[in-house]
Amino acid sequence: MPTITLSGVVKTYPGGARPAVRDLDLTIPDGSFTCLLGPSGCGKTTTLRMIAGLEQPTLGEITVGDRVLDSVERAVHVPPEKRDMGLVFQNYALWPHLTVRGNTEFGLRMRKVPAERRAARAKEALEKVHVAEWMDRYPSQLSGGQQQRVALARMLAVDPDVLLLDEPLSNLDARLRLEMRTELKRIHAETGATVVFVTHDQMEAMTMATHIAVMCDGDLQQVAPPMDMYERPGNRFVAEFVGSPPMNIVPVGETEPDGLAGALRRYAEKRTDLGEPESVGVRPEALKLAGSRDEIPGGGWSGEAIVGAVLPTGASWTVQLRVLDTDMCAVTHVDPGAGPGDRLHCWARPEDLHVFGRDGARITAWDDSAAPAPEAAS
Repeated sequence: MPTITLSGVVKTYPGGARPAVRDLDLTIPDGSFTCLLGPSGCGKTTTLRMIAGLEQPTLGEITVGDRVLDSVERAVHVPPEKRDMGLVFQNYALWPHLTVRGNTEFGLRMRKVPAERRAARAKEALEKVHVAEWMDRYPSQLSGGQQQRVALARMLAVDPDVLLLDEPLSNLDARLRLEMRTELKRIHAETGATVVFVTHDQMEAMTMATHIAVMCDGDLQQVAPPMDMYERPGNRFVAEFVGSPPMNIVPVGETEPDGLAGALRRYAEKRTDLGEPESVGVRPEALKLAGSRDEIPGGGWSGEAIVGAVLPTGASWTVQLRVLDTDMCAVTHVDPGAGPGDRLHCWARPEDLHVFGRDGARITAWDDSAAPAPEAAS
């Protein structure tokens, strides 16, 4: 399947105060697993439905390789059934009066595939998602996870070049969600199809995607591989949305000289190429804890903290801290050995601090070779 390209795409609904999708330029590489990620109402499902042909753009163009699927200027709209794309909805949309076999064969029947070939492809698809043993059951006799697998099998049976999935795991419990993430990654690796997956769950996006496209209020914020986005968020919204617990953000635009914000601003301004810093962020797992200053390596930022709460999760500890006048959160895989009211020192390497400007955009990544001298916030 050639690359999917959305150029200047706008979608405005009648009576809408603002476009649901605005000036969207997005390239989905051939064979990629691309997640459209963002909060409810950000335009991700609308974008998916436009790719599928269920919605028509108000402006702009959607192409697959050299084939134009939608173009307002050229008055082109290819209907959904002619796009060779498979779509899985959040609610599965299985026919209640058809068996698992009948549901899986449905798309093939609509395409007038001969019965013998239809049966073979349906069986192959059901085996791929491990539900062939329930072939003669009805949807009402299946669990939510089993129904989800049948919906995937129905889509795979028609062998589409593009798989479109609209929050298909949101109705499953935590264990089934984990199983289905693994299943979807396996299916993607085996088929080599291009996958476009809509989710508001950043953990799903991080664990499954080869590329993540973050959206907010109809605007595309950033497109990047998962770890690139996590380590180098393009703006403050992405920094706070991607990651759990979310990144600690300290506004430093207009601050008193004392306090954490003032200390972080002075620390940031020691880099002359940073521009005008408005906020500084550090991820909870990058905020290290120490019992004394002697344990802190040179060159980083450090501050004295008072422990507010320690929340064990089994594999790690989430520590709520009060650093001077600011609440922060740290995650450690080593027992902090402290409780509420205890004093610790926290610190972060220069390269783990993220600086954002007045427009919220990332100013630059820290450079080890040009790290400022250490400064303590205490």
